[in-house]
Amino acid sequence: MGFLSPSGDNGRVTTSDSFEDQARRRVVDARPDTDPGVMTAVLDLLRLANLMGHDFETHVHRPRGFSWAGFRVMLCLWVDGEMDPSTLARFSGVSRAAVSSVLNTLERDDLVTRRPHDRDGRRVIVDLSDAGAAIVAEAFAAQHQRELGWMTDLDPAQVDGLVAALRSIIGQAAAMQAQGSELL
Repeated sequence: MGFLSPSGDNGRVTTSDSFEDQARRRVVDARPDTDPGVMTAVLDLLRLANLMGHDFETHVHRPRGFSWAGFRVMLCLWVDGEMDPSTLARFSGVSRAAVSSVLNTLERDDLVTRRPHDRDGRRVIVDLSDAGAAIVAEAFAAQHQRELGWMTDLDPAQVDGLVAALRSIIGQAAAMQAQGSELL
């Protein structure tokens, strides 16, 4: 699939596929112990995640007045209900520092509310406002249309296989974190 990337002079790469080929050759030449299949899979996974995130933010979330991070925070609240900012950070994949900034923006726009924790006055609880619940549901529907577009070339069995592979990798990472191990 070659997404165009910046082309240069002197025979430099002009598509992401040719960049990937060149990266694989260069890395394997420099580090013969490199598994080129694993390297390519990770490179493609990161490239795809970045492309999708940019697509969703550009075509779905920014036009509705919030960021990709803001959507992820609101989606967590929509799915699981009120929670504290630390839990929001963990579930949304947004850093704790960034959650504070995201919540300030969402609260300013009346999409979330914050209130003191019932038993611990030092903590706060965050929830979606009615306006936030409505906009996240509508944004999810619009994003899902784009998700369908991204996956249009995969049949249901391929989608299931992709989900199984990704969950296996995520499960391995979670198990290692639970044991206090680092991945490397």
